[in-house]
Amino acid sequence: MAGHPGPGTEQCADRSMGSAFAAAMVIGATNPKTFIVLGAILPGFIPPGQPWWAPALLAPIPIAIGLVTDMLWAVAAARAAAWLPRSTTGPRALAIIGGVLLVTLGIVTAVTS
Repeated sequence: MAGHPGPGTEQCADRSMGSAFAAAMVIGATNPKTFIVLGAILPGFIPPGQPWWAPALLAPIPIAIGLVTDMLWAVAAARAAAWLPRSTTGPRALAIIGGVLLVTLGIVTAVTS
């Protein structure tokens, strides 16, 4: 159905940028994968005998890295969304690059298996 918005797009269009950001922050902060990864990785960086609150000093590092990389992805996606509709060669170039990457991945998988 070309030209028809997908389901739920009306809700997204009505949402302000601030409320969308707040919802994304709540979802990210309550994601159980975050707690599992921090609980599995951080103890390896804490020497034995350190106080129980020592991981709290290290936890902001991966959180900050995730926040910065997510922001960079969002900026890149916004720029691509603004550029692609105006571009005549962009969509075709992306399709070719995606195809080459998939074929390369298939060849590497076949050779290394």
